[in-house]
Amino acid sequence: IFLSKSKMKSFTALVTLASVLVVDAFVPRQGSLAVIRKSVQAPKPVKPLAGLFGPSETERLKDEQAMSGMSEQEKLNYISWKETNKETDSMTFISLISVIPFGYFLWVALFADSAADY
Repeated sequence: IFLSKSKMKSFTALVTLASVLVVDAFVPRQGSLAVIRKSVQAPKPVKPLAGLFGPSETERLKDEQAMSGMSEQEKLNYISWKETNKETDSMTFISLISVIPFGYFLWVALFADSAADY
């Protein structure tokens, strides 16, 4: 598609103006920075849940006994290790469950009789 010189200049000016407006949208303003600074707060600690979605009282007591001689950092590392193990176990279990349909389809594909053999 060929454009005349005047149309090409108009098109170039329009593209340049659009580029400047888009870039200008990402420049922070002084007022918006103050609002951002005020709204940013430190995260609040999560309250431990009991029962179905968290450790029960007996599990919490066992953890406290296991962590009795540990420093604060060692306690945090132990809790993180336990949570990571729980997550890893659940991901492994879900992965193994999701393999069952693929195994079934593979078995059907390899061992099912087809009419083409007769």
